[in-house]
Amino acid sequence: MPEGKNVEVLTMQSIKGLEAQNVIIHNFLPFLQTIYKNERALFYRKIYVLLTRSRENLYISLPKNLDENLPDEIKQVIEIIKKYTSITQDLPPKNEQIKEKSSLKLASIRPVLRDVKEGAELVVTGSQLFAIIAGLFA
Repeated sequence: MPEGKNVEVLTMQSIKGLEAQNVIIHNFLPFLQTIYKNERALFYRKIYVLLTRSRENLYISLPKNLDENLPDEIKQVIEIIKKYTSITQDLPPKNEQIKEKSSLKLASIRPVLRDVKEGAELVVTGSQLFAIIAGLFA
């Protein structure tokens, strides 16, 4: 990769205080469920930290269909995020082959995508992020 064009994979604990032009949050719903179950007092703070790391674009992966039995707080967070997204893209079906479009080898990415359920990718631009944060704390 060209210098300065690196992809960093960070944990929730290591991202606090950092920023990036583009941030991808994979498996956002399981993250919400874990935080809600184990650290309910920090639920909205952790969401705030995660959602405010991007300077330009925030990509969030969520399942297309949500479980009706989710706690209201989790449903509210997802509804607010969906309300302010500008682009929604469906992920390819599980069995669809991933094609290489460059010299980048996707072998290490394929196992991650193997168990992806039907879902959507949401893109939140910097200008929409304030509305999401305000909605969470309203």
